[in-house]
Amino acid sequence: MPAEAPRTRVVAVIAERTAARVRSEAERAAPLCDLLEIRLDHLEGTPSPAALFPGLPRPAIATCRRAAEGGLWLAGEEDRRLLLEESVAAGASFVDFEAGAGPAPGRGRAAILRSLHLPEGSAEPPAEALRRLEAEEGDLLKLVLPAGDAPAALEALRLLRERPPGARPLAAFGAGPRGAVTRLLQPVVGGALLYAAPRPGREAVPGMPSLPELEKVYGVRSLRTSTAFYGLLGRTLLQSVSPAMVNGALRAAGRDAVYLPVPCLDGDRTAALLLELGAAGLAFTAPFKAIPLWMASLTEAVAAHGVAANTLFRRGGIFVAANTDGPAARRLAREALGTLEGKVALVLGSGGTARAVAAALKEERCRVHLLGRNTDKTAAAAATTGALAGRPGERTVDLLVNATPVGMWPSAPRDPAEDLAPGIRARIRLDAVYNPRDTAFLAGPAEVRIRGVEMLAGQAVDQLRLFGVPRPDGEAMLRTADAELAGRERRIVLLGMRGAGKTVVGEALAAVTGRRLLDTDRLVEERAGSPVASLFAEGGEEAFRALEREAVARALRPTGTVVALGGGAVVGIAGFPPGTLAVWLRARVETLAERIRGSGRPSLRGKPPEEEVEELLREREPIYRSLAGFVLDTDDLRPAEAAAEVLSALGSP
Repeated sequence: MPAEAPRTRVVAVIAERTAARVRSEAERAAPLCDLLEIRLDHLEGTPSPAALFPGLPRPAIATCRRAAEGGLWLAGEEDRRLLLEESVAAGASFVDFEAGAGPAPGRGRAAILRSLHLPEGSAEPPAEALRRLEAEEGDLLKLVLPAGDAPAALEALRLLRERPPGARPLAAFGAGPRGAVTRLLQPVVGGALLYAAPRPGREAVPGMPSLPELEKVYGVRSLRTSTAFYGLLGRTLLQSVSPAMVNGALRAAGRDAVYLPVPCLDGDRTAALLLELGAAGLAFTAPFKAIPLWMASLTEAVAAHGVAANTLFRRGGIFVAANTDGPAARRLAREALGTLEGKVALVLGSGGTARAVAAALKEERCRVHLLGRNTDKTAAAAATTGALAGRPGERTVDLLVNATPVGMWPSAPRDPAEDLAPGIRARIRLDAVYNPRDTAFLAGPAEVRIRGVEMLAGQAVDQLRLFGVPRPDGEAMLRTADAELAGRERRIVLLGMRGAGKTVVGEALAAVTGRRLLDTDRLVEERAGSPVASLFAEGGEEAFRALEREAVARALRPTGTVVALGGGAVVGIAGFPPGTLAVWLRARVETLAERIRGSGRPSLRGKPPEEEVEELLREREPIYRSLAGFVLDTDDLRPAEAAAEVLSALGSP
């Protein structure tokens, strides 16, 4: 048997402004990583390697990137070389130097990591880029490909798969969010290094996983080149709970396997490349549920009749397409009704999920009606599944299924039955939407309500069986999905004085987590059609406050959001809905006054900024203190730094 490749080392990228912050993040990262990369180009002022490297808890890589290399270094090349030499002398174990930048400093005293970052839009073939990198001196090599979409990033993994035995260690992956899967797969394809952020919110570049995510979700330090891998393809998967749920089940079953999200635009090419790279199976979300049908040699019945498949798996030497959504919904409905034969079901929607549910129910002689907004699509879906198009004659049905995306996070709560089927009553309501877990559809009249998270876990159980896991623990998978969704549903409310940074910190939180930012000042402006300054000038503070109260009520309705409250919006609020983390962003009076001067916003009381801030703070501070679950001083923090602290308090991204 060929020897197992050396274990991939996990690198925590420490990109901080000060030596104190570098040390703090390094200590936080050390238990979950093998190496620390110290990004010297992110430090303010003149970096002092002697204050950075001695005594670090893990061996360190000294890195200083120019702007052309994706970094922040603006000084000259000679200064950079001198800084790296000083870093080696101060204790850096590795020095990272870009290809083409001349001889690397530190030879003989530190290992050389030679990097090549191809710029966005580069037409250089990956194999050519690797040959160019191979011509450079260095103990380790790193190649980063531009990745506007997943297929471009996956070419990096092909290079690793084809790498000859005895070649220098190489890390090769794609940049950006659609290259994230290539980072995660480094241990499986023999990559030398896996780069990660020390914690959520401290990502040096987009698409970089965090150390807690690598440990908790993917168990990355147990992955090897012998590990089987599965991919989940979708347009955007930032909020998917499937990786945590499925990976937990794989570990519980003792499987040496990992399940990875693969966000992509070109699902066809991405799926084909993943299979070429050895994927053991693939899962698909909308809009890619037609892809398995043409890739498979055999299609199971529900997928064929529903013209939608969410699973592609290997059976012997062929690929089989299947749909596990429909059977999961059917099983849940049967458990609630006892039997489906002769029962009447109304399925809302005409897309892939609706067709799969209808096809699965029809297999048990259930009378199924499909009802969608587009009559032509509904008629076509009914024809393929054997269902009836349109409303049933009965006003009460046995089963009402929401197979539309209406009510899905991050949209405001909404019941599609009120629009599509007003007046219809149901014994059972089953929602395919699982985020949020408790939807407006499920709040409608019914004897039994089946949550979308139960269907999600049920279809994942069936999918794992198809992937070769005989007895997945469905109850454990449901608990995992419930816990993950509970974290994602938590609402973050930012409160504090004007100038404390609520909007900019909210924007940073939204960017990192995928949450929707609801800024009450912006909501007021949208509703009124005027900027806040004009509203104050024309209608006075009372008119503004009336609009603000309505905006606050709207902002606090959806779950899984970031809400930035206006400074005075807290007046009259006794508390927040369950599942809310209220964060008081606090700053010194002089900081607030300075920020207010540059904001262009009018004075509320016609006083100088410092005097007005002190007066308002005396009135509002008791309210902020009573409402807040976490207090954060923002005077010396950048928005991204403050966002990371909020995420740490939240305990989950």
